Amino acid sequence: MLPDDFSNPQFSTVTIQLDLFYGYDTLMENVSDPSHIDFAHHKVTGRRDRAKALPFKMESSGLWGFSGSNDGNPKISAKFVAPCYYINKVEIDTKLPIVGDQKWIIWICSFNVPMAPGKTRSIVCSARNFFQFTMPGSAWWQVIPQWHEHWTSNKVYDGEMMVLQGQEKVFLSNSMEGGSADVNKEYTTITFTPTQADRFVLAFRNWLRRHGNSQPEWFGTTNTLSLPSTVLSKRQMLDRYEQHTLKCSSCKKAYTTFQTLQKFLIGVAVVGSAAAGVPPDMQLRVILAGLAIVSAGLAYVLHDLQKNFVFIDYVHAEID
Repeated sequence: MLPDDFSNPQFSTVTIQLDLFYGYDTLMENVSDPSHIDFAHHKVTGRRDRAKALPFKMESSGLWGFSGSNDGNPKISAKFVAPCYYINKVEIDTKLPIVGDQKWIIWICSFNVPMAPGKTRSIVCSARNFFQFTMPGSAWWQVIPQWHEHWTSNKVYDGEMMVLQGQEKVFLSNSMEGGSADVNKEYTTITFTPTQADRFVLAFRNWLRRHGNSQPEWFGTTNTLSLPSTVLSKRQMLDRYEQHTLKCSSCKKAYTTFQTLQKFLIGVAVVGSAAAGVPPDMQLRVILAGLAIVSAGLAYVLHDLQKNFVFIDYVHAEID
């Protein structure tokens, strides 16, 4: 189901999977809205000062899903294949010194699988045909490990998590105050969607209402009052270890390696500190003391880097 470019050697690809604490409909709405990238992911994959109107046009729709695009630069072509698959293709015309005109292409293909009310498994496959040396790959010059690329992907999810948690709380509050339990029926009255950039969001909500029973058909009874996004703390919502690291072989192995190296360096620092006062030769004492200091410093750096596998707080207001 992935586009042919994923098997094209001119493209570099990366895949990431996370279990997210918000609903399938919330996540599908989010990926249907490319205009949020420059705001929600400022200095990660977008910039606020580059945000602009995205006048999307619907090209086709039906029981199968919908598709559409805009005519600008970048050109974004979107396709929703019901019920869980969303494809965004971004084409950027640019001009570089020496090489001249270039067409950069980015694919973002997301499979969003509902696991339970308020919990969704997100599997994102991305590909691009530029700056391949900054992505993991099989070529000898692609030295960036997959776990390092996943650090950036986790920042993207962190930038959305609390915003989408807040949205689910607003929807729940509306239903408790007498509104319909079906958000899709009242979506245009609960939210403000005045621009053409909102068309795909509205198209998804309309599809879900008309063809998708407004939500997945869960086994047993469900209670929206106990949705994870309404009861979990920020620390729990942004827990990278439970959501991703435990399930990713690359990140789990790297995290274990970092822990082992940290313990080794702490041991070297302790031994170096203890041994620094033993030799009568002052030069050797200085060497041992220096080794202990460097080892302690590297151990601290590894401790700090391990946060990328576990938890890093994300505050939009602190990103200038």
